[in-house]
Amino acid sequence: MEVGWDADGKFLFSPRPRQWSYFDWFRQILEAARTQGCTLRVSDATQWTNVPADLVAQMVAHAGEMWKA
Repeated sequence: MEVGWDADGKFLFSPRPRQWSYFDWFRQILEAARTQGCTLRVSDATQWTNVPADLVAQMVAHAGEMWKA
């Protein structure tokens, strides 16, 4: 699924977007975790690094919708 884990930094990452947007990769990371039996959640403790505020808002909104169902 092209999702990687940085053991030193303890974070998931995706490749630089080619055909997919960063938002598409965010959804891919959530799905990759789900296929491994994990549920990733966005919380107040989530750290966003070098992510524009409008993209963070889009990701948070999507993540919130996922867990309402």
